[in-house]
Amino acid sequence: MKKLVLLFCFPLIGFGQNCQQGEVDLGWGDCNNWVNTFHSDGCMPSGCYSIQNTSYIDLSTVSGNGQVLNGFISPNIGQLTNLTNLNLSSNQISGIIPTEIGDLTNLTFLSLGANQLTGSIPIEIGNLTNLTYLALDGNQIFGSIPNEITHLVNLGSLFLSDNNLTGTLPSNIDTLSNLQFFYAMNNQLSGLIPQSVCSLPALPLLNNNEFCPPYPLCLNAQLPVVIGNQDTTNCSSQCPGSASINLNGNNFTTNVSGGIPPYLYSWNTGATSQSINASVGMSGYCDVTDSNGCLYSASYSYNSSQFISVLGVNHDDTVQFADPFSLMFWFVNTGSSSIFSDSITANIAIHPVNTSPIQILTFTQNIPQGIFVPGDSIILDDLIYGGSQLYQQAGDNLVVIWPSLVVPVSSDTSITPLYVIPPVTSVDEVDYPIYEESDNFIYDLMGRRYYNINNLLKGTMYIRDGKKYIKK
Repeated sequence: MKKLVLLFCFPLIGFGQNCQQGEVDLGWGDCNNWVNTFHSDGCMPSGCYSIQNTSYIDLSTVSGNGQVLNGFISPNIGQLTNLTNLNLSSNQISGIIPTEIGDLTNLTFLSLGANQLTGSIPIEIGNLTNLTYLALDGNQIFGSIPNEITHLVNLGSLFLSDNNLTGTLPSNIDTLSNLQFFYAMNNQLSGLIPQSVCSLPALPLLNNNEFCPPYPLCLNAQLPVVIGNQDTTNCSSQCPGSASINLNGNNFTTNVSGGIPPYLYSWNTGATSQSINASVGMSGYCDVTDSNGCLYSASYSYNSSQFISVLGVNHDDTVQFADPFSLMFWFVNTGSSSIFSDSITANIAIHPVNTSPIQILTFTQNIPQGIFVPGDSIILDDLIYGGSQLYQQAGDNLVVIWPSLVVPVSSDTSITPLYVIPPVTSVDEVDYPIYEESDNFIYDLMGRRYYNINNLLKGTMYIRDGKKYIKK
């Protein structure tokens, strides 16, 4: 004999309460029995809620009704699509947050905090794009924070503390551009805190989790307050890379090894490029964030221990105005730090005593391998054309030499004397007579007097009228 089994499906609407058409039972008994008569604007005589007319429900014990909710959140809640405010906080509600919560797209306020809820945060919560307040704190919710929560662009307050949440913060948390309060303390959140938290209107509170260093620079000033007491036991090798800053020519350049490009650069000067211009006395740091959110930091300093000295200067004491000028000298790194540059330039000025140089000649020499280490020397040996391009005027001059790099360094300056013979003399070297009674005798550098220029050997330096000459 065959048995016939009949299956009946009872809808949740009206179950437990004698609900009428267009009403819904949330499973917490007659809504008219709540002491707080202002808990809802849609409680019907049947004890059910009007699907059309219910816009807010406040059953929080904090509201002063003195009664405590038990049980779970019915999936029927999703039928109250006109709800704008739902407050069930500080009760003893258990079970999961039903996915139907995502159907309440008109909600601006949702508080389920201080209950006994379990399960994960449903991804459907991302449908509630009108929310300005969301509180899920003080439950037993586990799993990760769904990325869909970043769809709640109007959210001003987000409370997730005191749960069992794991995983990382959404990397694009900064899409919540109106978020003034974000509390996620006392969970098991881990990994790296994304740099995007620095773009939020206010810093989050993330204490007592398992977040790994390095932490975003914006949190450093309030480190104990916002991310204190992190369990970093499982944080090894989260960020295996490193950063360094090198002086290359006239630039400080930051290089990263072991990180994941692309990189974001943040110099203490405010620059965001990989390199910045360098000059003596500069010091500071650059923070680099890779695409995984790892933060690497390196420091730089260009101090006064970098010196270049001008040594071994060699040139004639006296030269003819129009003749080439032979000059040799050495640049020596007499400091304690290496200098990184492709070349070094010599500045040379010859000017009369007690005047300033009008014209400066420059000569550039390559630096082998682009590094000038302490004790290294570079020789410059040039034959410079004379004339007006070199000398401002004849007579007693000074030869001034100093080094110049694209990146300035503290340097020594060499100053040596030079006598420049005028280009035209007033002496007729062939037959200009000099008589003994004349006041214009000719003397050589030994002080010997001559009556006629013809008695001097070629190349002999002599003095007449207080000026130096050379016999040609």
